[in-house]
Amino acid sequence: MKPILLKMCAFGPYAKETVVDFEKLGNSGIFLLTGDTGAGKTTVFDALCYALYGEASGQERDAKSFRSDYAAQKDDTYVEFTFEHNRHKYRIRRNPEYERPKKSGTGTTKQIADAVLEDMDTQQVWTGIGIVKEKVEQLIGLTRNQFTQTVMIAQGDFRKILTAASKDRIDLFRKLFNTELYEQVEKKLGDMNRQCEQEKEGLNGQIDREMEAIQLDPDFSEREVLSAYRKSGDAAHVIEVLARLVEHESGLLRELERNKKENNVRSSELIKTITQAKNDNQAFEELRALQAKLDRLVCRRSEIDDAARQVERARRASNINSAENALAVNQNTIDKWCKTMREASDALQKTGAALPDARARVEAAQAALPKADEMQAQAKQLESAVSIAEALEKNGKEYQKAQKQFARLLADVQAKEETYQRARNAFFSNQYGLIAQELQEGQPCPVCGSAVHPAPAVLAGETATQEEMESAEAALSAAKDRLHDADAQAREIKSAIETDQKRLEDAGIVGTAQEIRAQAGRMMEEAKTLRAAAGEAQARLTELEKTRERDNAIYDTAQSNVAEASDKRAKLTSEFSRLLAENGFEDRADYDAAKRSLKDVERMDADIRKYGEERKSCEDMIESLQQKLAGKQTTDVAVLETEQKALDGLLTEIEKDAKERNGRLQMNERTLKRLRDCCAKKEKKRNHWAIVSETYKVVAGQHIAPGQKSGKLHLETYVQQYYFKQVVYAANQRLRSMTDGMFTLRCKEEAANLRSQAGLDLDVFDRSTGRWRDVKTLSGGESFMASLALALGLSDVVQAGSGGIRMDSMFIDEGFGSLDENALNRALEMLASLADGKRLIGVISHVHELRERIDRKIVVRKEQNGSTIEISS
Repeated sequence: MKPILLKMCAFGPYAKETVVDFEKLGNSGIFLLTGDTGAGKTTVFDALCYALYGEASGQERDAKSFRSDYAAQKDDTYVEFTFEHNRHKYRIRRNPEYERPKKSGTGTTKQIADAVLEDMDTQQVWTGIGIVKEKVEQLIGLTRNQFTQTVMIAQGDFRKILTAASKDRIDLFRKLFNTELYEQVEKKLGDMNRQCEQEKEGLNGQIDREMEAIQLDPDFSEREVLSAYRKSGDAAHVIEVLARLVEHESGLLRELERNKKENNVRSSELIKTITQAKNDNQAFEELRALQAKLDRLVCRRSEIDDAARQVERARRASNINSAENALAVNQNTIDKWCKTMREASDALQKTGAALPDARARVEAAQAALPKADEMQAQAKQLESAVSIAEALEKNGKEYQKAQKQFARLLADVQAKEETYQRARNAFFSNQYGLIAQELQEGQPCPVCGSAVHPAPAVLAGETATQEEMESAEAALSAAKDRLHDADAQAREIKSAIETDQKRLEDAGIVGTAQEIRAQAGRMMEEAKTLRAAAGEAQARLTELEKTRERDNAIYDTAQSNVAEASDKRAKLTSEFSRLLAENGFEDRADYDAAKRSLKDVERMDADIRKYGEERKSCEDMIESLQQKLAGKQTTDVAVLETEQKALDGLLTEIEKDAKERNGRLQMNERTLKRLRDCCAKKEKKRNHWAIVSETYKVVAGQHIAPGQKSGKLHLETYVQQYYFKQVVYAANQRLRSMTDGMFTLRCKEEAANLRSQAGLDLDVFDRSTGRWRDVKTLSGGESFMASLALALGLSDVVQAGSGGIRMDSMFIDEGFGSLDENALNRALEMLASLADGKRLIGVISHVHELRERIDRKIVVRKEQNGSTIEISS
């Protein structure tokens, strides 16, 4: 990375845009950044570091404080840095967060921090603080902290380079020498080792679980041996004994299956014997039951014969049923019409008794009808008088209102009369007073003509104008008109009241409208009641007369029908007697005894057929069973079933034992297979695990070789130590030159303590004492020289390494003031040889000797309105 141009605006002590053109200083060599104390020398390095990383070169300065106190409010604060890297030119512009005036309106607003990076060759642009910072670190290959330890060594940071711990140097060298690969190898091996350990633990755990799952047979002779091997975790011997246990269980299971098969055959044969015995015993029982049933059927023979005779007599009696039914119907007809005659006779007697009273009621109701007409006429007259009474009541209320209105208007007229009289009197009194004021002795009075004026009129206290008098007069006239109208209206209402009162008196009607209306309603209702009574009496009489005519007709019809039915009965009785004799019945009693209902005949006939069928079936089945059981006898089945039950119990026990042993066998077979698989996997992976474990211990610094006290050197640290030794070697070439061989650096062989990591710590050899000591014990000047030598050595090694980071420039802030003249001369000679046409090295210092000896300078001057920069070459 080689600087080309730096612009600062409103940044730190620089109020206006300030430009640092590094090309004026040449492509290589040493230049000095000098000036007054507090003028802003370090700010130039801060601006360069801020442009790249968004932070100052030192730890004490915050990016938010970069806004210049000298800047005008309208000026923007920014840094723009142009540099060359790997033959590409880049320009980066960055501004911090600060308050600025609003572009429209008044007040201020916050300017957000931002950054833009541009590749000036390809025109590719990156924007945003995070994105730009990430791209810069990718381009340069250094973080901000690493940059300030190798390229731009800030004020006070030299000693950090020298005394940094191994851990901090590891992060620096990882970027400088691209040693991330070795860290990744260590991490990968660590992951592999953890995975191997997990696999080993998993297989061991599975083996332990499988051995715990083994089910032991109490009869197994090696039971105790297997338990001992399982307890000790000896999987190989467990597998051997378990295989013999499986074979033992298999042999026992085969024996159980053979016993089970033999007993199943015995059970099947016994079941057949029991079944046949039960069938024969059941047949003997059926034979005995059939014989008993046949005996009962034989005993019922006379009963069935009697039923057959009854059925035959019932069928003969059914030939006479129609004649009997005809006689019954005829008798019912006679009985019905006789009953109708009695009912009609009773009704006629009742109607005849009620007719005289009904005629008397009709005559009385007819006599009351004229009174109903008179009451209806009076009710209508009362109804017509209701409207007159209502109008009279309404006019009465209106008349009262009119009287009150008249009284109010009369009072108003009187008040306005008084007002008018006062106004008139006041007006004329004042007129007399005015005339009296104009009178002169000897001159005639215009009113009375007298030339003598002994008592002239004076002006009244109350005055009124002619307009006021006329206004009061008009108001009085209007009030009188209203009073006259009210009086006329009251007279008109009173006239209407008197007319209505006379009309009611002439009609002889007294009472309010409500009372008159109620009286009319009562009279109308009473007339209606009288008319309704007349109608009801006439209707009752008409109904009784019609009922008498109907009952007479019913009686005559019934009497005729009774005579006709009696003539028919004689013929039916003769026919019934003939049929009794014809069907073999002695008389009616014999016939009645033979009668049966159709349902009873059908039932008795079915019983007779069923009896015959049952007896025939019973006889046939007895014959068949006798043939089947010929030569056989009953068997005691209970003995056979007891034997079968015992055999079933034995089979159940065999089945249970076989199931238990089979389950145990299958479990042990699966366990044996899984144990063999796990042990095979474990044996297969054993070498791989050992190789991974040993390799990881070596690269992770955990392997302790014979003769070593500890082993804390990681693989990446080992590689970095290789580079660091080269850096120390290169640093010693310069350190010996600057110190006349007084000091020599070396890498520490062991860590500072058991918890630290060895490899990148430093010791220094002091020739004056002949002893090695920690670099932290060096004085200020000694530390500066050692740090400068170390930084330059680091730069040499990085530049020389293939694929490393290229450093075309270097910036050193202060530190030279701690050197004596000889040491300062040697340091400058060393820096000059380091530049040697390859690098541009900038030094910040206020040491006078440097200003005398370095020609190319950036001079910073502190002025009243902000600092300025001048380049002299």
